[in-house]
Amino acid sequence: MKLFLLSLLLIHAAGCAPVLRGPLDSARPEQAAATLDHGYSLLHQVLHEESSVTLIFALKKVSEPIETLVRQVGDAAASGERSIRKMAVLLPPVAYNSDGLPLIEVSTRHHIANQLAKSLLLAGDSFELQLLLTQQNACVYISALASTLATAESNAERSAMLTALARDFTAFKMQLVSHLSVCQPKATPQGSSQAAPK
Repeated sequence: MKLFLLSLLLIHAAGCAPVLRGPLDSARPEQAAATLDHGYSLLHQVLHEESSVTLIFALKKVSEPIETLVRQVGDAAASGERSIRKMAVLLPPVAYNSDGLPLIEVSTRHHIANQLAKSLLLAGDSFELQLLLTQQNACVYISALASTLATAESNAERSAMLTALARDFTAFKMQLVSHLSVCQPKATPQGSSQAAPK
């Protein structure tokens, strides 16, 4: 509880980080287009990666409810990826094949992805828990990125698609959290784990 209150205090002291409040500046269309391109590229890339997560089930097993949920997340990611490609030609058109990130940032992201994949493949009894955690983090990122793009987007059709995508992945995140709460060990009022009955 103290840690939570301290976190709130630090957030309040630092102030909220600025976020977009509306479409990007149409007075500078070149800059707006470049920024949207980068955002769509990031979203397209992470959706593509997320759509492939289910391949791990060929090597690792989890309980049926969690596998079903992760497959639903993967299907939604694949659908979102297709929607971006389909709607990229709408005016103003967007490019989704160049993230515009510095090489160091790209390499860092690849390093993290490789480490996560290795961690999942080598996980023993903790595999299900680790999978839930990585999927939760992915859903949070996808939802936030889609929501930010929806705000920045001047095309109403693309904005609506992004808003729906953000809503879907927020819902997935909540489902993943509910499974995570089941995976966590129950604690006694004194804070120690419940002992198994003898």
